[in-house]
Amino acid sequence: MQDKRRHKRFKLDIIEINGKMSLADKVKIIDISLGGIAVKADRRLNIGREYLIRLEDKGKSIDVKGIVVRSELSGIEERDKGERVSI
Repeated sequence: MQDKRRHKRFKLDIIEINGKMSLADKVKIIDISLGGIAVKADRRLNIGREYLIRLEDKGKSIDVKGIVVRSELSGIEERDKGERVSI
């Protein structure tokens, strides 16, 4: 399948950029480009809605706003108290 993205995606295996969002305990940055970012979060992200995410690395941070264009359920995670959270 041909990749139709306008901007090249960069995997974040080598560098450790952390993400934070309000009402989410875990936010993992999967990859990033000039046109977007792929994240895995422990809260539902609604398509068409704007969210603010804080990107952090080595004591520096930047707040970035973005609109969700795709969202999918990748699994269910159990927490300490038996609580189940959608990922």
